[in-house]
Amino acid sequence: MEILKLIVLGGVGQLIRFLVGLKKAKTISKRTEIMWDYTLISIILGMVVGGVCGYLLRSEYIAFLGGYAGVDFIENFWKIYIIGEKKKK
Repeated sequence: MEILKLIVLGGVGQLIRFLVGLKKAKTISKRTEIMWDYTLISIILGMVVGGVCGYLLRSEYIAFLGGYAGVDFIENFWKIYIIGEKKKK
């Protein structure tokens, strides 16, 4: 299994997550501003997470799901534990 293929699948998973979130945001509010720098970073992170997960577990499906859900996990962990701890201080 090529690592490049796994990395791309991770990025595709994150891109789909972005599009689902965009669709959800547009149904809630007609005015939606996209933060392109944040989007690019999340897609790159999805590529890394998906590639690593897919490589370790030897699965293309896991690479895709790692890109989709892995970044969501990291993002929520960051918001709750890292930023949350800074606010407590």
